[in-house]
Amino acid sequence: MIYIYIYITSVYRPSLILICQTIWYLDYLSFNRGGVRGATPVVLGVLASTVKKTVSRLLVLSVALGYGVVRPTLGNTAYKVGL
Repeated sequence: MIYIYIYITSVYRPSLILICQTIWYLDYLSFNRGGVRGATPVVLGVLASTVKKTVSRLLVLSVALGYGVVRPTLGNTAYKVGL
């Protein structure tokens, strides 16, 4: 169970944050240089932010439900539950 938390805090979440912030940085950089804001960077930034928030909420939900609920198989536990 602790390995899930380590993976979330060290690998998955920072990579989503980095991608989202890079897109917004490039949007503001092009806006400062050209004076015109393009639609594509804004749409990509909003999409990246939405994906980041969605993944974060899904991870919180899966942890709140418990690791045993989101496991694909129960193994020997399924026999005990059936009794």
